[in-house]
Amino acid sequence: MYTKYKNKALIALVAFMLFGSVVYLVTHIPSIPAKFRLMTDPYVRSENISPSRAGLDTMNASGSGIIQEATFRRAIKRIPEDSKKHFYVIDLRENLECFWNGVPIRWYGYWRNPQTGKIEEKQFKEQHYKNNFVRIKWSIRRFKDNVSLELLNQQQLETEQQLVEKLGLHYVAFNGIRHSVHQNQQIDKFVEFVKSTPIDTWKHFHCGAGRGRTTIFLVLYDIVKNADKLPLKDIVERQYMLGGENVFNDKPWINGTWTPKALKARKMLVQKFYDYVKDPNGYKRQPWSNWIKQHGVQLNELNL
Repeated sequence: MYTKYKNKALIALVAFMLFGSVVYLVTHIPSIPAKFRLMTDPYVRSENISPSRAGLDTMNASGSGIIQEATFRRAIKRIPEDSKKHFYVIDLRENLECFWNGVPIRWYGYWRNPQTGKIEEKQFKEQHYKNNFVRIKWSIRRFKDNVSLELLNQQQLETEQQLVEKLGLHYVAFNGIRHSVHQNQQIDKFVEFVKSTPIDTWKHFHCGAGRGRTTIFLVLYDIVKNADKLPLKDIVERQYMLGGENVFNDKPWINGTWTPKALKARKMLVQKFYDYVKDPNGYKRQPWSNWIKQHGVQLNELNL
């Protein structure tokens, strides 16, 4: 009899510990934003390649996934104080984020509908077994923090711009759809932004996960700063070695979310932008959208 109860107690203890571990994993906020990296960081990937670091350490740039107030405060402590005088957070996502107590509402599976202005639950475009886990994850987070649609629609939520400016920094957005390249007018805005900001400006790029769009714009910015020193191959490889994506990889991966067409568009965008910056009649003289049309690249070819 004693052994029987002992076994039940042990099973209950193991189940409780497993449940506690699951709750911790889905509710734990990392100490810094996902995929946070500085251009001064050492290479983190183990591939047997050694791209040049020429001009990399003086780019005054960083990248990450979506920011949260507490984690971003910790992350920017790694950035030299004299670089924070002109510090821009560059938001690359399609839908601008809302924050509740410094936490993006997407953490709980919500978003603000730009048409209605209302907070709504995120919907999946397609059915997938992973979506069930995501819904469970959101439910646990909502229960733990006592968050609901009713609560958020009654609260005065912060925008990312308000959060960033509260930290004493500057904010700019170049909106781009997830898993695709940005449209030409957004690239034009980026080019004008880079030209108009002081040379010592610190630029922090971020999207949702800190991978696709963040890597693309870090590559584009690296091209602007260093195309006169390096071949494109080194620029692409070193952004990959710092923890980003390999934007030259146009082969779809298993369970990947980038389509073959979008991957090819991503690669072509980077290649053409390098040519644009190198061309004496390109970057220094005219907008990207004008130059790309003059060189016979159709919008649908770039999937823009």
